[in-house]
Amino acid sequence: MAPPEKDHLAAQLRAGASWLAYRAADGSAPTSADFAQLDLSDVDLAGALIGDAPLFGANLDRTILRGADLAGANLSEGSLMGANLAEARLIGTLFDEARMQGASLAHADAVRASFYEADLQGADLSGASLISAFFHGAQLRRASLNGADLRGASFQQASLESASLAGANLEGALLDGANLDGADLSGARLARANLAGALGLATAHALFLIDAEAEGEQRVEGAALAAWLSGEQG
Repeated sequence: MAPPEKDHLAAQLRAGASWLAYRAADGSAPTSADFAQLDLSDVDLAGALIGDAPLFGANLDRTILRGADLAGANLSEGSLMGANLAEARLIGTLFDEARMQGASLAHADAVRASFYEADLQGADLSGASLISAFFHGAQLRRASLNGADLRGASFQQASLESASLAGANLEGALLDGANLDGADLSGARLARANLAGALGLATAHALFLIDAEAEGEQRVEGAALAAWLSGEQG
């Protein structure tokens, strides 16, 4: 069949139907290939059930997906510029090489989601649960990750210039090779984080950091913080 008709599909999803239950006007069911390159831009799909959907290369620019369930969906190489995915369920969702400039994922549940080489410049990921998320090679310039749970997340070779990670939990995160030039790390938790080869630490900003020793957490500030940001944290 032809790709799902935009307004017809959106109406069914808004009515609470899963994409799996979608039927065209003639009653036929689409195949996975029919959903590839789908245009759902500028559509209100708040709260829609789109889990496991094969939306590879789909256009979701400015689409409202607030509170939607996209767990396990494949949006790799899709376009989600300016999309609203705040509070969405994104567990294990694939955004590899997606264009997501200015998108909002604030307070989303994106545990184990993959953003391999995705463009998230200026995106809002504040307060999101991103435990074990994969950001290898992602572009996160000027992105907000304030208060995000980034435990065990991978930012290897990622660009985090001027990003804000204030109050973020980066315990056990992999930041080796990441560029943190001008990033705000104030109050970030960095116990057991791997910063080997990280760039730009000397120009990162922070009033204090939270690190850990055998006795527990410790606040790093003042001269100790300056040494830490200069790569002398040991």
